[in-house]
Amino acid sequence: LFRSPFSITSEAGMPFTRQSFIKNRANEHSPMNTKPKVTVVIPTFNREATLGIAIESVLAQTFDHYELIIVDDGSTDGTERVVKSYNDNRIKYIKHIVNSGQSAANNTGIEHAEGDIISFLDSDDIWLSRYLAKVVHAFDLNPRVGFVYSRIYNGPAWSLEGENKFAEVLTQGFLSSTITLSAKKSALNQVGRFNVTYSMCNDDDLCFRLAREFSFALITEGLAVIGFTPNSMARNRVKSVLGWEKLLLEYKEEIVRNCGYKVLAFHAFKLANQFLTCRQIEKGGRYILLACAC
Repeated sequence: LFRSPFSITSEAGMPFTRQSFIKNRANEHSPMNTKPKVTVVIPTFNREATLGIAIESVLAQTFDHYELIIVDDGSTDGTERVVKSYNDNRIKYIKHIVNSGQSAANNTGIEHAEGDIISFLDSDDIWLSRYLAKVVHAFDLNPRVGFVYSRIYNGPAWSLEGENKFAEVLTQGFLSSTITLSAKKSALNQVGRFNVTYSMCNDDDLCFRLAREFSFALITEGLAVIGFTPNSMARNRVKSVLGWEKLLLEYKEEIVRNCGYKVLAFHAFKLANQFLTCRQIEKGGRYILLACAC
């Protein structure tokens, strides 16, 4: 029924398929008669082809004291049918009447979450089966942190963690993809959840605001896999660059105040190069001038 868009294999050496997830599911879940420790939020829009594999990666988790909230952001395909094909009382389905964007869908999930920890997964991506167990363990080891994140499977070796790291996060220009991020619900509420004015880079904006207020921990394993399906937002280069521009403009003063003009110049040059790559010469030139002015 579901065609996997992923080319990696599972921890057991088998291809990631609906059948292998079911067969290799580590724990049989017990009835949800107590408050879940973790809420998993999957926002989705017209992803019937990939949603099933994302759901299966959650159901395959070795830690099973969670609820899974799937927020359908106004899909017109068979998304609802896919969700309702699962007979699992941990799954909750919420549908937006009008498509409102990924940030709004994530915020709906946060609003309805019962868990004290909230983890986010896109509907064309997956987790390895140890992800939630590692997340819960990281919070248990570091009860004062507001959020944790893991590395991406076969991705860069992110290393940033600790207290008072806001300036370092701004210097780096990013921290974590949403699919590697897990945060305390109280922390998300304190910083204002996802900013719905972002269509791209909403994860970077959220991480910046979280890092400004909270210490955080890193899980040094690649536990999340990016799918990059044809309608993945990350494939839209122009929208991605516009998202980076919005992020830079909103945090420009904080970058200067916390990191200095050299860091602002670095990010402006980087943005200029991205605009020039997209053949937006005028905007590329504008950010070259900004960098030189620093």
